[in-house]
Amino acid sequence: MISSLQPKGHELVYDLVREAGVDVSDWSNYDRPDLPQTNPKYCYNWSFFGSDRVVICLWFDEMQEDDLGIFQHLNYSEIPEKRGASSVRRRRAMDMNRAFFTAFRDDLIVRVIIVHDPDDQSDDREVKLRALDPVEWHVASYDEDTGWCRIQRGPKKSDAIPQDGSHASRGHRVSMVRFRSELENLKAHLLDYDGFPFESFTRGKIYDWESYKDYVFAEAGRRLAWQTWDSEEVGTGAILDRVIHAIEINEGKDRRNNLLKWQQYGVHQVLTDARNDKRCFEVESLLFDFYTGELAAEDAFDPLTEHLGKKYPLIAYLFFIKDNSRYLPISPAKFSQAFERLGVSLNTAGECSWENYSAYLSVIREIRDFLELEGFDGIRLLDAHSFCWLLINIDEPEEVSGPRAQIEEFDASTQLSGSKSKKDVDWEALHRARAALGRLGEELALDAEKSRLTDAGHPDLAAKIHLVSEDHTKGYDLHSFETDGSDRLIEVKTMSEDRPAVRFYTSQRQLELAHSEVNHFYYLVRGARTAKPRIQAVRAHSIPEEAISPIVHEVAWTDATQDS
Repeated sequence: MISSLQPKGHELVYDLVREAGVDVSDWSNYDRPDLPQTNPKYCYNWSFFGSDRVVICLWFDEMQEDDLGIFQHLNYSEIPEKRGASSVRRRRAMDMNRAFFTAFRDDLIVRVIIVHDPDDQSDDREVKLRALDPVEWHVASYDEDTGWCRIQRGPKKSDAIPQDGSHASRGHRVSMVRFRSELENLKAHLLDYDGFPFESFTRGKIYDWESYKDYVFAEAGRRLAWQTWDSEEVGTGAILDRVIHAIEINEGKDRRNNLLKWQQYGVHQVLTDARNDKRCFEVESLLFDFYTGELAAEDAFDPLTEHLGKKYPLIAYLFFIKDNSRYLPISPAKFSQAFERLGVSLNTAGECSWENYSAYLSVIREIRDFLELEGFDGIRLLDAHSFCWLLINIDEPEEVSGPRAQIEEFDASTQLSGSKSKKDVDWEALHRARAALGRLGEELALDAEKSRLTDAGHPDLAAKIHLVSEDHTKGYDLHSFETDGSDRLIEVKTMSEDRPAVRFYTSQRQLELAHSEVNHFYYLVRGARTAKPRIQAVRAHSIPEEAISPIVHEVAWTDATQDS
């Protein structure tokens, strides 16, 4: 897929920017108006701004692909800080970073000019090939604190933030508190069962129960052999014969297809029926186009249900045996139970549709990321699937609320000693871990803030607190209240350990709020991953200037109230 994006020619930037839909009339405003394509003010830039879109240049050899599609994960905010970077390079990097942020904030269309040097992939490479990708891209995520972003090929799905400030736009979020409680419960169960700690998905009970899925996937792929299909077979029944054969796997106790109740209930009988009636051509056309890559998953799922019925386990299985790194089987009722235990408001029972299936996959991806954060290496989507399955086969933990954090008011102007010491930071690792850790901090802060108002005799105000952190333009995560009903705007900063040294990153918008008249707080969740987290509530305007470093506005101090 990525190889198809490699540019073949060396087209002019001017022509590509214009083709992408950006006004280039100003390119003529220099001493050679007859040659606007050579205007040095524009022609060497990495990014270009239009009224409803941005155009950016991306290197072909940095393209990546995962279960969400083709993307790049990058950070142009670092370049201006690197020693030796020229002023021109710094300006172009800052413009590029601004393009990412603006596109993310304003939901702008992103058009990508793909550049390539087939002879060199070093930092000193030169653009020798250049072409405009005909497909729109979008900025899927942008971290204001670090500058890391993910730019994704394909238009952005609609996920507008509701006007009431609720966090419904976040989709079906896994509760970090419930996840960690369930994980500890599972660890205790497996330690008792296996006699050794649960540290891997490749041994013990979880392996004994779940490893058959790898065999089923491999055997189904061998029987399906979709890479060898010929379009002339469409409508003959040959393709459906292979699909049926890829379902009827029963080669012994640990080598049988337990992902579908095909022997007990004959859930795939509809395939045999379709093979022998007028649906044969339509169903085989869909399958041929989907497996060979001519038809996108979102365009194949619902049409298959129209022809085969809303048989969720069957349709999901057909997707799974194509690519187990992107798709998974499903037992709708069982996963509804597992998701409920993880605090996810997604019902999969009786909801057979692409929208529901893609939401289901998104939740499993998030669980996979959380497992990685907890120290499990090499976690696959299928392992996260097995984690959920095992949850519903053991008793629920007695306590799922997790540790409670108390809010401590903290006067930064009198209790902090400034510290501008810097350390090397693995920005990419920070970006990967921050989302999940930040979610845990948000949950702890939300719970503590509700307790603060409830304990003060204002449960009505506690009920009105809501998360707004999906809206990056606001500059805060929690919209809460004082006991008199006035606003308390809270930016949550999460630390995994409780140490005297405090270091976090703040955005320009957050600094603007700190110096405004609004009631703005930083809630520092200390020891978030410990049994005794605590929260320091710091009034933003009380943070001394000497504690702030203009990296991406880094805030660092030594807590004088802590023992060194």
